[in-house]
Amino acid sequence: MMKSLMIQGTSSHAGKTILVTALCRILSDRGYRVTPFKSQNMSLNSYVAKDGEMAYAEAVQAWAAREEPRVDMNPILLKPKGNGVSQVIIHGKPYADMSVHDYYDFAENGGIEAVKESYERLSREYDLCIIEGAGSPAEINIKHDISNMRIARMADAPVILVADIERGGVFASIIGTIDLLGDDRERVKGTVINKFRGDASLLDSGIEYLHARTGIPNLGILPYEKLDIPVEDSVSIEEMVSYGGAIDIAVIRLPYVAIFADIEPLLMEENVGVRWVHRLEELGSPDLIIIPGSKNTINDMIFLNHSGIAERIRELAEEGTAIIGLCGGYQMLGDLIVDHGIESGSAKQKVEGLGLLNLKTEFRSYRKVVRRVNAMISDRGGMLKGGEVTGYEIHMGVTEGEEEVAFMADQPIGHVNAMGNVVGTYLHGVFDSKTFRGSVIDHLFEKKGISPPVHPDLEVFREEGFRKLADLVCRHLDIDYVLECMM
Repeated sequence: MMKSLMIQGTSSHAGKTILVTALCRILSDRGYRVTPFKSQNMSLNSYVAKDGEMAYAEAVQAWAAREEPRVDMNPILLKPKGNGVSQVIIHGKPYADMSVHDYYDFAENGGIEAVKESYERLSREYDLCIIEGAGSPAEINIKHDISNMRIARMADAPVILVADIERGGVFASIIGTIDLLGDDRERVKGTVINKFRGDASLLDSGIEYLHARTGIPNLGILPYEKLDIPVEDSVSIEEMVSYGGAIDIAVIRLPYVAIFADIEPLLMEENVGVRWVHRLEELGSPDLIIIPGSKNTINDMIFLNHSGIAERIRELAEEGTAIIGLCGGYQMLGDLIVDHGIESGSAKQKVEGLGLLNLKTEFRSYRKVVRRVNAMISDRGGMLKGGEVTGYEIHMGVTEGEEEVAFMADQPIGHVNAMGNVVGTYLHGVFDSKTFRGSVIDHLFEKKGISPPVHPDLEVFREEGFRKLADLVCRHLDIDYVLECMM
C-alpha cells in the first residue's frame, strides 16, 4: 500500500516545490519507487507528458524521482488567461475556461473527483507519494480548497510545514498557520525553515519557543543556496539570468509569458549572458532576441507595439540580429494574428504582427494541439545546421503562409526568413536539444569571430542539480524522522 507525506507551506514560494523535488530524489536513492503529486497547480509553465499536459514543476519532480512524468501527478492544471479567467486542464486535456467562482463550484464536484481518480491510480503503482500543497493551508477565506488539508485527509498523509525565513516573521507565520488549522493541526509532524543565511545557532531560542508553543519539532534549517533546478513559475522568472559573457541573449518579458522553461538550457552555456527585457530602454543591441511563448498572443503583441519594443525588434532584424520566436512568439513574428474570440475569450480581434515572417495565425476553434514531436531541422546554414530535435507542442491557433520551412515534423512546425536571421517554431523544449542549441550558439560566436564553447548535455546537467539538491537537504534535514512519519 502506498504511503504518503504532504509538504505544505506557510505561504506561496516558501519552498514546497524544491523540498518535494529533493525528497523525491532522496527516497529514490534509498530504493523506493516514488511519485510526486499536486492536486492542482496554477502555472503557465507546462509540459507535455505522453498522456497530456501537466505543470512543468511536477515533471521536474518526476525526473528527480527517476520516473516518467504523467498527468496523474498533476490532475488539475490552471492556466491564467487574464481578467480572472483560467483555462482548466483536467487529466492532461483542456476542459473549459472558468472564472474563479465557476472554478470553486467545479472543484467541489468534478475537480475533487478527478483528483481522487489520479491518486488512486498512482497508489496502485508506487511505494511512496510526496504530495505538494499550494499557497497556505490556513487561508480561512477559501472554503473550497482542494490543494491542502483536504488532500492530506484524503491520502491520510502526515504534513511537514515549510516556511521562508527570507520574508521575515518566520516564527509568527509558522505559529499562526498552525493555530488556524483547527483539528488538522494534529497532522503536522514537523516544521522546516527555508532560505536561511548566516549562523543557524541564532535561531535556537526561537526554535525552542516554537516547539514549546506547538509541540511540533523543527526538522531542519535549509540554507539559502543557488541551485541548478528549474524554477516553478513566473514569480521566480527573474532568477533565470546569467550575467556577462561574450554573447548577449535578450528574452522579451511578455505580460502573459508561458513555458519559460524553454530558456533554462541557455543558462548552462559558457560565456553566454541571458537577461529578461521588460522595457524598450533595456533591449539595447543583443546578439540574439528570443520572443517566448504566450498565453494571450494578441495582448502580448499589443504590449510589444505600445512599448516600442516591436519597432526596435524590426530595426534589429533588418540589421541582421538573430531573432527566435517560440510558439506565441512564433505567431508574433508573422504579419497578422486573428482571434475569433477563442484565446482571449472576447469578441473577434486582429492585430498586426512583427511582419518578419510572411505568415498569418488564426484562432478558429477551442481545439488545442498537445503532443510530443520529433522534427527535422533545416540545414540551410546560419542558426539552422540540420539534425533532429525532440520537443512538444502546446498551442491553439493555426499558422499558415509562404516562408521557407525551418522545422518539419508530419507538417511544417517552424519557418525561417530569406535572410536566415529570423526563425520561429511551435516546438517547445527546442533548446533542450544540444543539436539546435549548439547550432544557434555556435552561429552567434562565429559571427563575432570567437571560438564557441563545448555545449553541456541537459540531462547530465539536470542530474547533477538533483544530486547537489539531495545532498544539501540530507545534510540539513532529519530524513530518518521524515521516513518514520510516513511509515
